Amino acid sequence: MSQHLVKTLKEVEQTTGRRISLVNGESRHSGRFIQGYHELNGSTDTIWLYPHLPPDASEATAAHELAHVIQASSGYPRALASAAPEEANYERLAAAINNLVLDVNADRWALKHGFNIGRALSCSGLHTVMTAMREAPVEACSEKSSSTTTLAMVLDYAALKLRLNRFGLFDELDRLWELRWPLSRSAGQALSRALTRFAFSSAASCRRAMEKIVEFLKVPPGYIKIS
Repeated sequence: MSQHLVKTLKEVEQTTGRRISLVNGESRHSGRFIQGYHELNGSTDTIWLYPHLPPDASEATAAHELAHVIQASSGYPRALASAAPEEANYERLAAAINNLVLDVNADRWALKHGFNIGRALSCSGLHTVMTAMREAPVEACSEKSSSTTTLAMVLDYAALKLRLNRFGLFDELDRLWELRWPLSRSAGQALSRALTRFAFSSAASCRRAMEKIVEFLKVPPGYIKIS
């Protein structure tokens, strides 16, 4: 572990009052896009780092997860589904909103603190995502503009574009999306443009971005709330 990461970790511990443990080894959440995971264990925050990562990618991934510690300890907003049971798919939308906003914030926090987040993203699950898209059966590519499945794909597209595009990692994925899911790609492009004015640099900025997303998706009133 570099001195830079040690110093950053200690600063986050002092800021949040949390004890943080870095562990090399895949957690049960091994399917995540970025190759690390943050979980709460009582008074300790454990950050799992996948052992195959090169050192610079591992440290940037750790910094990304440290940002999630800050989010969890500093009142960052969360999207919550509050619809009736028959509308359970709105839970997926709420999760996708959280992933978009909080992961963009975590990437930008790591980048601001001098970590090579582009390297972490290049060593991410991007290849797995593209392989799954290429192999998806035809029926999995059908889209309906009002379905929560398509809306979740809109969120996924916007999140990946916001995270990957600045590092030149999005073009191939974009071409695949255009071929397989053109409807969600078009809406995802519009959403990512709408979100470019948000800094994702604070809890307040993240809340405004979440509210903009709910408005953009035309979610029925009361189905998703920002807490």
